[in-house]
Amino acid sequence: MKNTKSQLERIVSAQRPTEVHFPYYNYNNGFATHLGMKYRETGEVNIELFLRSNAEGMVRKGINEKFRRSISSRETDLLAHHYASVLTPDQIVRYKDYTVFCKTMLVGINFTDILESFLKKESITPVEEVLAGLRR
Repeated sequence: MKNTKSQLERIVSAQRPTEVHFPYYNYNNGFATHLGMKYRETGEVNIELFLRSNAEGMVRKGINEKFRRSISSRETDLLAHHYASVLTPDQIVRYKDYTVFCKTMLVGINFTDILESFLKKESITPVEEVLAGLRR
């Protein structure tokens, strides 16, 4: 027996998708959550939210390599969200391309060096300064 569209709509509406929220006080939802919410509203992928979601993950990887033992996962998430918010969509694309280029051409370079180099090149506040501001 085939399901009609109305039957499928009832099944889907009864089983809402799980949303990912960062479990910290006063923390904005991650960009992946915003992307999913916007997609459910409009039925289209928001390119800017998609880029910011990717940037959040890339920056988190760069921060984790250097600060893994010295900062909490909460601070890592806040820093990743901060940089994903600060970077423009063009900068995010350049950062992605820069990361691919560096990992391809420079054997042994890590994601922290790539992140720090990119932030310096783009004149964006370094991670240490933003982290110091978070801890005040």
